[in-house]
Amino acid sequence: MDFQNHVGRRTLPIRYKLRSGQMVDEVFECEVHATKLDIQTDYRDLSAEIDRAFPLWRYSLNALTDGSEGKGRQGPHFPLLWLKRFESLHHELADGVRRVLNAPHNRLTETVRWKKPAQIKGALSPRQEERIKEGLQAGHFERRYAITEKRLHVDTMENRFVKMVVAEVCRNLKRFASELSRVDGEHETFSEAFVNQIVRWKEPFETNLNHPLFREVGDFRGMMQESLTLQGRAGYSEVYRCWEELKLYFNVLDQGVAVGTKTIAQLYEVWCLLEVKRLLVDELGFVETRQRVGCLFWLFDAKYRLNPDMEPDRVPDDAINQMHRFRDAITRQVGPGERVRPVVGAFALYPGFFHQSAENMEAVHPYFQEVDEVGIGAFPLLPSPDGRAWLTRYFKERFGVVDDRVFAWKSARIPTAGMRHERYTNLTMVVTGPPQRIGQDDANPRSQDYLEGFRSGAARWFHMRFEASEREGIDPYIIREVRFLVISDRTVPHQAYWVWPVLNVELKPRNTLRAEQAGGMSTSTADYWLFELGPPQPLPNPLANFPQRGHHLKFVSLPNIWTATSFATLPSVYEFLSTAL
Repeated sequence: MDFQNHVGRRTLPIRYKLRSGQMVDEVFECEVHATKLDIQTDYRDLSAEIDRAFPLWRYSLNALTDGSEGKGRQGPHFPLLWLKRFESLHHELADGVRRVLNAPHNRLTETVRWKKPAQIKGALSPRQEERIKEGLQAGHFERRYAITEKRLHVDTMENRFVKMVVAEVCRNLKRFASELSRVDGEHETFSEAFVNQIVRWKEPFETNLNHPLFREVGDFRGMMQESLTLQGRAGYSEVYRCWEELKLYFNVLDQGVAVGTKTIAQLYEVWCLLEVKRLLVDELGFVETRQRVGCLFWLFDAKYRLNPDMEPDRVPDDAINQMHRFRDAITRQVGPGERVRPVVGAFALYPGFFHQSAENMEAVHPYFQEVDEVGIGAFPLLPSPDGRAWLTRYFKERFGVVDDRVFAWKSARIPTAGMRHERYTNLTMVVTGPPQRIGQDDANPRSQDYLEGFRSGAARWFHMRFEASEREGIDPYIIREVRFLVISDRTVPHQAYWVWPVLNVELKPRNTLRAEQAGGMSTSTADYWLFELGPPQPLPNPLANFPQRGHHLKFVSLPNIWTATSFATLPSVYEFLSTAL
């Protein structure tokens, strides 16, 4: 039987005939486990975290694991939202009943009683006095006379209605608690908070049902007409209104529904939401706010699904395709006729099993390359300690960013074909000039004219190792974004005198660079960035204080170059990339 991600208990009645002809009825009961979670650890921890945040949320009525086949019913899926609603109705209903008990509605009624003259008290009508006098004169001392008495009594339709409501609430909550005990058995299916809540709701109404007022009140047999007391009098109106709402839910219980938990897929979705919130608040120190600031978006969609045809665990292909649709379909208007796509990444969260650690993410995570380069993919996520390490690392790397790092990620820089994305339109790279020799182990010096060009402004080419920029995490998109170069000479102390416009940037093997482009020939096949430079403009003041050893660079905004005099104090953009190469 397909339980459709429902977990819990399932009972199945079995009837069979013995050879003797005797019919035997048995009940087969089994426990339905989640197929993608460890029921002893992951499912227990997942349920505990949900119960701490939403104590009543994970329970439902008429789940496939609630009842037995023999009842022959097909109840609707009915979430126990009424339990949360009853939490607020409980106080109002209890208050209304308390008002009724303190000031019950009563009615003046006439009652005819037959009494002897000696038993009659109070005023009589003239005719009654005359009849009794005549009887006494005739010697009829034991004769009884019809006496009409008026008295207040509380056995009214309204009080019978209140008694019925209290009794029904007690009956339904008692049956509900009994159902919990039957389903729970030896296993802790339901949280302690859930069971205690039902008990607390039932206790005050059981106490009210034993009040002396209700001993004088008969059974409720319906209303022949509308009652202004029930609709308008304090206490009665609260009871009447609460009951009109509660009886809809109690009617569902009367149809034979049994309590169970929501499907494991629903539980997993809510747990993923709580886990993402925990990472943001507890791990990264974010603060919840209702203030609307939205700037960039990351989408996380919980999918309790696995691709059965792939190893290691992966989500089905349609889940990844859905992440692409999410990212591409969401746009935001930022000005008249101008829209942007604010989604930086879209990821499915799924119950894949891996021994995760922050160190093995690159080697083991099946979606690492897609996540890093495209911003689309999936993260395996489970409640166990080694089931959430990769998402935790991603959060710390991405959501702890407060600078331009977010705009340097590969996933944020993928343009439409024929276009390119730029963060800065005047990005300037300030860099120390090339060394005196072609290579560390190469005794061939560079052309003196080539080296002098960086001092005189005659240089028209500059090259830089691709391996060095890649090692420092400088994405190729940023190198291609450079529009100006400030290059120091290699004399001591190093200084820069010119601002070169960048006409073109190419990535080429070193052995293809001509002598005038690199200051000398080389047989190396390593890739190098080759910058083609236009005629430079002189700096108002030479830029000094470059580090004397190593190859260093900074990315800056062009306006800052015209007033700067020191490399060390030059304000950076992409500050995290200003480093030694």
